[in-house]
Amino acid sequence: MEILLIFILFAGSIILVAQPLFKPVSKATKTIVIELKNLEDQKLALYHQIKQIELESELGLLTEEDYSSTRFRLKTEASGLIGQINELKKK
Repeated sequence: MEILLIFILFAGSIILVAQPLFKPVSKATKTIVIELKNLEDQKLALYHQIKQIELESELGLLTEEDYSSTRFRLKTEASGLIGQINELKKK
């Protein structure tokens, strides 16, 4: 009798914990996930561009003025993307 009770409690716990895994994902949630992925990809591309201009500056391929303005522009874009990502994560 005790084993049956333990089994029922254990099975109930498993069902309760696993239930959210079987709920269908809403279209809005899928859209947010896709948009987050796109924003993260854009952010990584901007980080890569920043590294690239740093390398070009070290090699003397960019003037200090070009380097500063381009780096500022890229960092501003990245900051905007980070803000958008944070807003989406709040949803």
